[in-house]
Amino acid sequence: VTQYKKLTKDLVPTEEMKLIAFGDEDVLEKASRLTFWVYKFLKYDENYSGVSRSVKEIFESRRGVCSDYSLLLTSLLRLQGIPTRFVFGLAFNPDTGFVPHSWIEILYEDRWIPFDPTWLEGVKLDASHIKIASMPVNNFTEVISYKGGRVEWTKKDPIVEIEEFEERDPFVCNFPKKVKMKGNSLYLLNISCKGIGLKYLKLISCVDKEKKPVLYSFPTERFLLINGVSHFLFVIRSKELDKKVSLFCPLILTDNFGESESISFQISGNSNFQEILPEGPSSVIVGKGVRLQSLVDGILFSANDSTVLKDRFFTIRPKILGTHVYYFFSENIIGRYEVEVVPKKTFEIVYVTKPPRVNVGERFNVSVVVKNLENSYQNGVVYIKCDNINKTQNLIFRP
Repeated sequence: VTQYKKLTKDLVPTEEMKLIAFGDEDVLEKASRLTFWVYKFLKYDENYSGVSRSVKEIFESRRGVCSDYSLLLTSLLRLQGIPTRFVFGLAFNPDTGFVPHSWIEILYEDRWIPFDPTWLEGVKLDASHIKIASMPVNNFTEVISYKGGRVEWTKKDPIVEIEEFEERDPFVCNFPKKVKMKGNSLYLLNISCKGIGLKYLKLISCVDKEKKPVLYSFPTERFLLINGVSHFLFVIRSKELDKKVSLFCPLILTDNFGESESISFQISGNSNFQEILPEGPSSVIVGKGVRLQSLVDGILFSANDSTVLKDRFFTIRPKILGTHVYYFFSENIIGRYEVEVVPKKTFEIVYVTKPPRVNVGERFNVSVVVKNLENSYQNGVVYIKCDNINKTQNLIFRP
């Protein structure tokens, strides 16, 4: 197993990659998250076919082919001590037929589990993935040795043909086909999917005469590792309509398998929704629980993972570094809460005071109270952003 954990010279990660890889998830959750990250981060570029590069070069270029996707994912996984091997084989492309392809496998509970970051598949791959070889390194070579005489060796690529095939989404998803709502109102869209593997959904709204969306989705896309039944939650907000206007708007659902379906929204009349921000700290330590509070009962769900909570008080436990976004929904009430997840919490914003409103061109003051959580002097930076105005102040914080 050691050979599948080794970070060879072409797999050595950058400091930024170390932060991306770090997380408090279990192995399958981590592999799924990093597979999705590589899929979104890199852009497929055939100009890199046959070009040998290190993960640092791949990371900096943000482009590559399937072997580059696999190399980058392998580096991120081995960095976390997860045994990972390269797989070489064939995969079916409806436009070109079977083509050479590579993906990776991780060792989990004594089984090798596949993940394909190029096509965003994982745990279970589609039937067209034909495995030829697997190995700890990403170069697949064939060697022939002989003594004396003359050897003629010709190698032909394998011929694989499919007589017929059917494209089918490996997940069964249920959602409403028609929705009625008022303009300037909210709707909680719950899409339940059953299956095993990686599922990605993106919502695209119809547009008005000015080419602006009629429906706004929070978040606009979701990604989950599904093992059984999982729920994709989205808050849909409709734009305010002109008086006596009624319209139908299709909301398109697209996924990582190239499938798309639509939900027909009938919008008429107008309403008003409220924004209520859940109260909580500005930053938390990764893996540590933190309590949020709302003024009313509702649902809190995460844009980063499968967290769904129902109450007025919520305990969240973010598992990965970076900015986490949570959405709060109650009847015609929406809230958005952002928290920065850090390896170790050094400072905490106690409160911020600012005027409720100012006139254009008027100067105003913003006061920020920051608490030093370390028992020592700390250097820190207070950063305030307001539209196109950025203010930065370097400070030394006493214990």
